[in-house]
Amino acid sequence: MHAAALPARAQQLLPGRPHQPRVVVADDESDAVQAALDQAPDERRPGRSLVVAGAQLEAQHPAQQQAFDHDADQPDRERGEHEGGPVVDAEQLQAEEGRERAERVERAVGEVDDAHQPEDHRQAEAQQRVERAVDQPEHQLAEELASLISGLMVAYDAVLAAATADIAVGQPVTLRLGYGTAAEEPLWVIVAKPDLAKNYGKAYALDATRFTGSDKRSQAFEAGAIDLAASSANGVIFAAAEGVTAKMIASISRESPRGFSTSFYVKDDSPIKSVADLKGKIVGINGFYTSGHLWLKTALEKQGLAETDVTITPVPFPAMQEALEAGKIDLGMFPQPFAALAEKQAKVRKIFDAKYGIPFEEELIVLIGKDEFLKKNAGAVRAFLEDLKASMQFYLEKPREARQLLIDHKMVRVNPDVYLAMNDYYRDPSLRVDDEALEKMQAVQIAAGFQKKRADVRSLVDPGYLPK
Repeated sequence: MHAAALPARAQQLLPGRPHQPRVVVADDESDAVQAALDQAPDERRPGRSLVVAGAQLEAQHPAQQQAFDHDADQPDRERGEHEGGPVVDAEQLQAEEGRERAERVERAVGEVDDAHQPEDHRQAEAQQRVERAVDQPEHQLAEELASLISGLMVAYDAVLAAATADIAVGQPVTLRLGYGTAAEEPLWVIVAKPDLAKNYGKAYALDATRFTGSDKRSQAFEAGAIDLAASSANGVIFAAAEGVTAKMIASISRESPRGFSTSFYVKDDSPIKSVADLKGKIVGINGFYTSGHLWLKTALEKQGLAETDVTITPVPFPAMQEALEAGKIDLGMFPQPFAALAEKQAKVRKIFDAKYGIPFEEELIVLIGKDEFLKKNAGAVRAFLEDLKASMQFYLEKPREARQLLIDHKMVRVNPDVYLAMNDYYRDPSLRVDDEALEKMQAVQIAAGFQKKRADVRSLVDPGYLPK
């Protein structure tokens, strides 16, 4: 019996078993978010971004509307291969997933076929029986029909029983994950090599989408196109103050004196020697109302300057080095691994880092989800965070091995010598979000004018899904 011939309910009980994460890799950012949004529920509504888009700020600051060739939506493939962010080859993974799903259906149907003849053969046999019945007594015809109906019912029951047994084993919940291009390595390890995660394929599976810009990722999250997202902690706080709430369930990286801090570089031959020399210059950051914008603003104010004293232009991290070397910006913002790459490949000089204007420890990248989804899929989320904690431990204990894995799986396309030896962000091995740091971060955002209303930041943190 073919799957197409099964009753609708029986077909519904024959899902495929994911083995590898389904990874969406788009040629450019608009393709990435569209690929994610295409999977969103029909009742989706326009999403409010967790990080305010640059256009909104430009409307308030016309002087900052300078055109730039590499905006946040330019494809990574237009830049040098060594500058690209995490990349995963999805085609092979999807093909394997499709083959395995087909094999699963064939196995379930095969159990019926082993016990019963093919449907087309039964149909021919039934026709022969009816033809013979013309010359047979009425009671013999009734017996033949009853036997035929009984056979079909047994076949249906067998398929239903096999499918129900498959369901009883428990199918993994698919978690649609949105991730970015910097400071998320422990998360990338699971995406790159899920067989290292003991709960993968049992309690959960991943449908991962890479975003090069935080604004598109935020829109996809708010629209319901992704369930979990690696996001800027500052962006989550800002969004909460505007009524767009998400729960922070894990800490992935922090800006801390205990590790690398996102740095701002100029070319080595630049006349800029300090923050005080930035007046009238062009500064490249990853977006408006982001952590980078806040670090720039606080650094300027420390020297008696305002953000209106410089021209701010959004530049995606993979294009920042190119923009600086080409003279399109005078100062650029570089997280890891882009900072290590710039120091190796270009003649650059550091002017300040994130801790210059904000000396306390900050949450940098956190994992977020919507409360309703988290509660509905608590078991799968807990299993995922258990694997994320194990991945974090692996990354912290064996950083070179973990980074080599990411290079081998083309999640990171950076010179291996640079990437393997780079100074990295501080990461808390427990994954616990520091709510006291969030309180301080909010105070800075309000003082900077980024936030009008105060959010209850402690209510945004839910540690209940972390491993005990």
